[in-house]
Order: sequence, then structure tokens, then C-alpha cells
Amino acid sequence: MFKLFAAGGSKIGVGLLVMIVTFSFAVIALAGGLLLIQVHRLYRQTGASLEQAQKEFQTAFVNNPTVRGAAREAATAGINEALRSDGSQQKPIY
Repeated sequence: MFKLFAAGGSKIGVGLLVMIVTFSFAVIALAGGLLLIQVHRLYRQTGASLEQAQKEFQTAFVNNPTVRGAAREAATAGINEALRSDGSQQKPIY
């Protein structure tokens, strides 16, 4: 990357652009790491545990009637579509 600067001429602008993008990605990665550490410390200071988080998830999300209804509708639609198709559709190749 530093060869772009040594070449001189029109490649200096490209080199500066590459350096700016690289620096920006590094700053964003560092900020993400610092935020992760901050959230972890805050989580630990509250005395929270994984068991409490699982219970909160179950009560707030899994037992939510709206979420359960949406999941039921999606499953029903998927089953109905599978039963309606006559098998002539091309299977995806993975």
C-alpha cells in the first residue's frame, strides 16, 4: 500500500483514499470493541446472569401472543405452500 505513495504523481490521491478508508475501518472496529467491553461491564455490574437473561427472553418473547401468532401463521403458510406444490418446481442446488 505504501508503494502507492512512492510512485508519485496521480497515485497519491488513490493512496490517500485507501489510507482514509483503512483508518476509518480501524476506528470503527476499535469503537465496536470498546462498546462491547462497556456493555459487558454494565451487564456484570447489575448482577445479571445467563439464567436471568434466558428467563427474561422466555417471558418477553416466547410467551408473547403476537410473536406466537406470527410464528404460527408463518409455519401454516409454509406447510400449505409445500402441500400445494406439485413437485414440478426446481429444487435449489446447494
